[in-house]
Amino acid sequence: FGAGNLPYEYDGLGSLPHLSEMAATALNILDNDPDGFFVMIEGGCIDHACHANDIQRAIFETIEFDRTVEVVMGWATGRTDTLIIVTADHETGGLNVVANNGAGVLPTVSWSTVEHSAANVPIYAWGVNAGMIGGVMDNTELFSVVTTRPACDFNGDGIVDIDDLVILIDNWGTNEPLCDIGPTPRGDGVGDAADLEVLMSYWGQEISDPTLIAH
Repeated sequence: FGAGNLPYEYDGLGSLPHLSEMAATALNILDNDPDGFFVMIEGGCIDHACHANDIQRAIFETIEFDRTVEVVMGWATGRTDTLIIVTADHETGGLNVVANNGAGVLPTVSWSTVEHSAANVPIYAWGVNAGMIGGVMDNTELFSVVTTRPACDFNGDGIVDIDDLVILIDNWGTNEPLCDIGPTPRGDGVGDAADLEVLMSYWGQEISDPTLIAH
């Protein structure tokens, strides 16, 4: 849409698209691929505003980023094959909110730098493997989160089918590790409906990927 950065939301985009609109279009195109897809959507102007210690523009950019997350979550509604991660690669500006001045009024804030800081950033996840997100994580750990597929070939015969369902039913409500996959490989402690949902999402698939096989 141009040779450089898009304008700030606060300043108006004119005929240019909002981040949420670009995200919606990207998803509409990419989800035609039967093999699935990976997409990274970045609200990069949040960082630029924080480098400038510009709370007004940072807030408007963050609001648009929130709209974008809402678009993505709406697209993923009802899907059992999708992982959404929302995070940042770093904090910028050492932002500290001093006072909430009420709705419609900018908060009172302080800044400690115009550079990146070493502050931890939040990470949120929804969907397949979301349970692998927790505690303090190194950013390099996200690779395994987005590439690990849940184990559901319980008997190891190479296909997810009725035999695996019988094994899950036989261990329903127990803490049998074999069947405790839940929405992630970590599971939630018992064989239950979350594990059934994962198993059904891979129903009928032949398992050639060893990470899909339960051990």
